[in-house]
Amino acid sequence: MKLAVLCVYMFDQTTEGLARIQLDRLRRHTKCRYSVYGSVSKLDNRGRALLSEYSEVTQIDTGAAEGFREDHNHQLEGLRHQAKVDGSDRFITLHLDSFPLSDDWLAVFEAGLEMGAAFSSIVPYCFNAGLYWDVAWENQSASMLGDPMMRDQFASAHPHLDGNDGGVGFFH
Repeated sequence: MKLAVLCVYMFDQTTEGLARIQLDRLRRHTKCRYSVYGSVSKLDNRGRALLSEYSEVTQIDTGAAEGFREDHNHQLEGLRHQAKVDGSDRFITLHLDSFPLSDDWLAVFEAGLEMGAAFSSIVPYCFNAGLYWDVAWENQSASMLGDPMMRDQFASAHPHLDGNDGGVGFFH
């Protein structure tokens, strides 16, 4: 297995400690081959230098898109694409403040796929942090955000959920 950890990095010197915690915990608790694909479009030179201290991080400037959610998902899409090109066969999205706490963390996500799910998450309705999937899902052409019509349909069918959250496109 080759795991791609996808993270849109947006931090400054007041929150850079979270990046270190995340990357250190990934090192400590991830037993398979993995690479962190980090979008650095929103980072200054100091943030990029911090990420450079970790050889497992591939920094990618994905550019930007209009609107916060559109931009975040645009960056995730760029990371997904590069990870697939690089031969990753498992993918997980993490936020800056998302990181493993034990050596069996990945098995929890993998169990969802083993039960036949196309993707899994340990937090219900958490669509863009802790979303885990196999490379076969990459061939389904699902986008992280989905088009506006699909998001409207999702919101109508599930009014208690945020139909504009990143990752909701996987449900289409």
